[in-house]
Amino acid sequence: MAPGADDGLATLEWLLVVAAAVGLVAALASTLQAAVDRQTDPGAPRQSRVRDADAAAVAVEHDARQALRTDPSGYDEALFAERCGSLTTVFADVVAAAAWRPGGAAGGPLPSDLPRCEVALR
Repeated sequence: MAPGADDGLATLEWLLVVAAAVGLVAALASTLQAAVDRQTDPGAPRQSRVRDADAAAVAVEHDARQALRTDPSGYDEALFAERCGSLTTVFADVVAAAAWRPGGAAGGPLPSDLPRCEVALR
């Protein structure tokens, strides 16, 4: 054999070794991803949507209370009732019903005196 004739075979062997290592890493990554997917909480997206719906209801309440404090004569009850009711559409996957409770005396001392947006979950 001529000198250097084995150089091509050595390069091919290294190429096969590298390909095998890459294949092993890919198989390990796939197995690890499958294990992580099995451990992921399937209820997490729902819990997140429930929190978002609750936060939206609190935002409607806050805006209504702020409007009552700053300009009681310009307070638009129908606007806040509509915003509260729209939560059943925006969060249809988690909110079964949303009810606007106008409350009693504006700025009264009791929590029942304050307007509320109450959501019922599915």
